[in-house]
Amino acid sequence: VANAAVFGEVEVEEEAVVAIRGDGKIVLAAPRSSREAQELLAWLLQQQEGSVEVVVLERGQILIPGMIDTHIHAPQYSYTGTATDLALMEWLNEYTFPAERRMEDLQEAREVYTAVVDRTLRGGTTCAMYFATIHVPASKLLANIALDRGQRAYIGKVCMDRMAPEGYSETTEDALTGTEHFIRYVRGLHSDLVHPVVTPRFIPSCSPALLSGLGRLAREYDCHIQSHISESEDEVALVEAMHPAEGTDAEIFDRHALLTDKAVFAHGVHLSDSDCALMAARGSGVSHCPHSNFTFAGGTLRTARLVRSGVNTGLGSD
Repeated sequence: VANAAVFGEVEVEEEAVVAIRGDGKIVLAAPRSSREAQELLAWLLQQQEGSVEVVVLERGQILIPGMIDTHIHAPQYSYTGTATDLALMEWLNEYTFPAERRMEDLQEAREVYTAVVDRTLRGGTTCAMYFATIHVPASKLLANIALDRGQRAYIGKVCMDRMAPEGYSETTEDALTGTEHFIRYVRGLHSDLVHPVVTPRFIPSCSPALLSGLGRLAREYDCHIQSHISESEDEVALVEAMHPAEGTDAEIFDRHALLTDKAVFAHGVHLSDSDCALMAARGSGVSHCPHSNFTFAGGTLRTARLVRSGVNTGLGSD
């Protein structure tokens, strides 16, 4: 059994016992020589054959904790591995928004969302932080599918009240009302596996009124938050043009109470040193998405700098 409970450290126990309850809860992970493991093994000998499933790893096999994907767009699974030929803002209009708009059809959403949850689980991802779409019914469907499959999932109904194409847009009021409805729905599932996430897509697609409203909802419901931050050269230039003299992405998010210790922001390739210090002070995290950073960002995320700055850093497949 291998584990990395502390950043930068890996623990390996060559002879270990792991016990899992029928509901999937790990109740024991200990060296085979420990008292707890010995008591469990003795208890097993007393059980009726076949009443408890026992798996003994073969030589060369190893158990590791499930992987955590800190940034994944569920509807974009439909074109995984393709559509990397355009800059970010063009790519959104050409590929992403049309794919997300199709999730209004719940049958198509069911097919795509079932496929992405099943595929990530097969790859060992037991926890994922998903962007859904602006559609509340489809977002609820994703929560139901993740819960049914047993994946720990943090799911956000995407919010965007500007810079959205015809047929895939919402008003500020609809975005806030839909987000609150989604939060209440997911909390009503009464599961510690599936959680709602307040999700402003990114600053260019969210008005100041929407950002402030989402910050209020996140605070009122004690919700996680996810978005994109300083992700590409064209996105950074667009924010500067739309919000002159209002600061960086991090400063704008902070002004709207969205830079919290329950927030995860994707990419961050163009964060400044002062941005990193601000995020560390707020306890916010960055999801490092190597493939999309390489494709769209126009730069390289200096992960060592983030870590040295005290910014929590994880990996995302995007």
